[in-house]
Amino acid sequence: MEAGDWYLHYRTEDDLIRLALESGVAEDAVRVEQEATRVNLFLVIEGN
Repeated sequence: MEAGDWYLHYRTEDDLIRLALESGVAEDAVRVEQEATRVNLFLVIEGN
């Protein structure tokens, strides 16, 4: 989806985790948080 000059890439929780792991982040450093509505997911990487 295009929004002005931005291209939005919809990703699932699994997609975000896979993206982090494929980038070399340790699995125990990765988690996904979300809003109550689950509309927006946030990839959180700690201690890496």
